[in-house]
Formats: sequence, structure tokens, C-alpha cells
Amino acid sequence: MLRDPTIKVLPPTVLSNFGSNLQEVSPTARKAVQDAGYKFIDYLGGGQFGKVFKVKNTQTDMEQAMKIVTRTPNSTNREVRNYQLVQ
Repeated sequence: MLRDPTIKVLPPTVLSNFGSNLQEVSPTARKAVQDAGYKFIDYLGGGQFGKVFKVKNTQTDMEQAMKIVTRTPNSTNREVRNYQLVQ
């Protein structure tokens, strides 16, 4: 196998604290994600406005990242504004 010297291979990102971070997400949010056809795989990161999880779409078997917004008025309003800007 020939390797292209211009392509850099990075080590995998270390993921951690999956269970404890998932437990911090409200049961309603966890159920909504599962009802939408996704399965939680791992925790990717988080900050002031939410947590990001690696999820798998159970219909397409595709892995994706999903942000779960924390329950504060400021964070929810911010996410709505961001969503409207992207559309």
C-alpha cells in the first residue's frame, strides 16, 4: 500500500465520561433522541450551552454528532437564533 506523504493521519480522539454525561441529560431529552431513531454511542464534549454526543441513526446505521442544549432560557434562545441563521 502506497502512502501519500501529503496526507496526515491523526490519532483517534480520546472520548470519556460517557455514562455520567448521558445521565446529566434530562430523561425527556434522552427519550426524544431515542424516539427520533437515534442511539447514543459516546460523549464527544460539551460546554456552557450543551453537550455533544456521538449517535447512530438506527434506520441508516450512520454515525453523527448531536448537540443536546442545556435547559436555560439563554442557551435555548441562542440555539434558536443560530438555527435560524443557518437556514
